[in-house]
Amino acid sequence: MTYRRARHSLGFSLLIFSLLIALAGVLPAQRTRNPVILKGRVVDAQGSPAGGVTVSAFWAMREGKPTPLQGTTTGADGRFECPVPFAGKRALALTAIDTESRRGATVYVAPDGLGEEYLLTLGPLVRAHGVIAPPETGATPSRGSLTLWRTEPGKSGIRVYSARNTGGTFEFWLPVGEYRITSYMGRLHRFPNVSFTIDGSKEAVDLGTRAIEKTRLGAMRGQKAMEWNVTAVRQLPSDLAEKGSAITLEDFRGRWLIIEFWGYW
Repeated sequence: MTYRRARHSLGFSLLIFSLLIALAGVLPAQRTRNPVILKGRVVDAQGSPAGGVTVSAFWAMREGKPTPLQGTTTGADGRFECPVPFAGKRALALTAIDTESRRGATVYVAPDGLGEEYLLTLGPLVRAHGVIAPPETGATPSRGSLTLWRTEPGKSGIRVYSARNTGGTFEFWLPVGEYRITSYMGRLHRFPNVSFTIDGSKEAVDLGTRAIEKTRLGAMRGQKAMEWNVTAVRQLPSDLAEKGSAITLEDFRGRWLIIEFWGYW
């Protein structure tokens, strides 16, 4: 290939690469700029319009209060148009919360009902809370998060809240309904899943003390490695070569040993 042809080929490749980078940056931005708009109305228990109420599909607990991650506020007539980054065929829960009066409501949004107008009737919010206890042994994870899911009979769970692991307590403000809490605390620890019901008969529901557990990987950390069965071996150090497939982990004590696990899943 001549220098000129090589230069043109390189230029064409750089052009294609630049276009791919541009598309990679543009497409996600377009999805973000064009969310689905859910419309509806929020009313109080008497059916009167509730203005100034925050409506969102995703909430976080921050400093003890519900905080919308993306949402809107109802007008004086109680109506709202809430932007939601709706993804594929996944259902979601649209939640309205008035932090001042501590009232709220949740409605299930099915993927095939995006053109509907949703009515949310405010009711008392119940404080569900508990204590996160450290594991019996080992360090408490400094990172992690709790996720609260709204569950519906015959339907998959819908994420409503997220909360950071503070290593001490947790709480959520919730309307009447069925809920489940899951967690992510890395590969070594987990917070046991909690399922519970809010029926509105109490102002608060104490979920008790929940101890952080070690995962199976966490329980194995720092333990002596199990023995292995070797079916074939090659390139052993000269002083261990005669052992062949009878080699054990103990034979490598005091040496560096890299073990690569692979398979098909």
